[in-house]
Amino acid sequence: MAARRAAQYLGLNDEETEPVLEVRREVWKAWATNSKTGMISEEEHREKIMSQCNQNKFRLELYPQIVLTGFDNMDSDGDGRISKREFAAFYYGMNVPAEYSKDVFDVLDENKDGFISLEEYAQAHADFFFSEDPNSKYNDLCGPLVP
Repeated sequence: MAARRAAQYLGLNDEETEPVLEVRREVWKAWATNSKTGMISEEEHREKIMSQCNQNKFRLELYPQIVLTGFDNMDSDGDGRISKREFAAFYYGMNVPAEYSKDVFDVLDENKDGFISLEEYAQAHADFFFSEDPNSKYNDLCGPLVP
């Protein structure tokens, strides 16, 4: 659903949408492989994240792939950088109003070139998932936090 919403936001046709959908399908298939139904609940997703995040294998081997996949999910045109429009589409795809994306984009775009590089995204992603700083500038990476 999120991939279709993001593709809709970007105005992609069916042929252009398919690669976006496929990347998202692969991510969710990987998460749901141990599920009897082939689906994963919100609770299962949260449990998987909590149980894996502090394992060395996860941090050294799997996490870099997760970051790259997340980046590729947003980089819908495959040019190696995330534009403001692509970032807004990511928000829209997650049912977060796209207008929230601008301020977060500006935080992630550290060098102020108008794009988010893989390095900038990786820094924000790592801080979002592993930092315990309640005032981190990356706290809104996936949308505004709910009080």
